[in-house]
Amino acid sequence: NLSAVEVQRIDHEWIHTRGGRSDADQLREKTVALIGCGSIGSLVAQILAQSGVGRFLLIDPDFLSWDNVARHALGGNYVRQNKAEAMAIFLSKNFPNVEIVNTHKDKWGNSFRDNAEGFNKCDIVVSTTGDWQTESALNFLHRTSASFPPVIYGWTEAHACAGHALFVHDLGGCLVCGMNETGNFKFSVINWQGGDSLKAIPACGGFYQPYGIVDLMPIVSMIADLIIKVLLGEICRSHLVSWIGQENHYKDLGGALTPYWSKYFENEKTFAAKMIQQEWRINQDCHLCR
Repeated sequence: NLSAVEVQRIDHEWIHTRGGRSDADQLREKTVALIGCGSIGSLVAQILAQSGVGRFLLIDPDFLSWDNVARHALGGNYVRQNKAEAMAIFLSKNFPNVEIVNTHKDKWGNSFRDNAEGFNKCDIVVSTTGDWQTESALNFLHRTSASFPPVIYGWTEAHACAGHALFVHDLGGCLVCGMNETGNFKFSVINWQGGDSLKAIPACGGFYQPYGIVDLMPIVSMIADLIIKVLLGEICRSHLVSWIGQENHYKDLGGALTPYWSKYFENEKTFAAKMIQQEWRINQDCHLCR
C-alpha cells in the first residue's frame, strides 16, 4: 500500500523569505556573539534567529530560575539549566538553519581569554548585561584592539519605561563617552522620585528591576533591529537609538523626563511613545577616544 507523505521545505531561503526578509542570505553568513542570555538577550537572540542570522556564540554564567520565565524566551522546561547552554538548545531545536558556534557558561572575559580567535571572527558582539564593570572592560578591549569586532550595548531603564541600544564603531564615540565615573548613563530618559526604582526580594537581600514582557518588547525589537542594520552595513559609525514609552506609564510610577530629554521635547504639545536615533559622537573628555 502506498500513502502520501507531506514534504515541507525547511531550508533557510524558504523560511526567511516567507518571513519577509529579502536580505536573509546575507544574514545567514553572519556570526553574533551574545554576552548575556537573560530577559533581553534571550529575546534578542530569538528575533535574530527568526530574522535569518545564521551563527551564534552565546555567553552567560547564570542559570534559569522560575522567576525568570515570565520575561524570558525560555520557559519552565529549561529551569535550572545554564542560560547560554539552554538558549543554544532552544535555538537549535526551533530554527534548523542556526549554527551554535560555541557556548560559554562563564564570564565573557574568561571566555575571551580561552577563545580570543572565536570572538575576533564574529561580525558583531552584543552585550545586554547592563553591568558597568562587565561592559566597561568590553569597551576598553574594543577600543584598544584592532582585531576586535564592533560592539552593541543594549539595556532598559527602570520599569522598561525607556531603553537604549548603542552601537560602538571605530568611527565615533565609545561607551565611556556617555557614562559618568560610576557607570551611570548621562542621557537617561527618566528620573524617579526617591532616586531608586529597585524592589527588594523578600527574605533574600537581593534586588530586582520590575517590568513585564509587554513593556520590554519594544526595546528588544529596537535592539535587534539595530543589530541587523549593522550586520547589513546600513550603519557604519557609532549610533545611539533610544526608546521612550508612553508618558502615562512612567508618570504613574513616579517618573519624569530628565532635563536633557525635557529640553529635547520642549516644543511638543503631546507626547507619545517614540524611538529617537542619534549619531554618537566622541566626548572630548573620554580618555579612550581623545
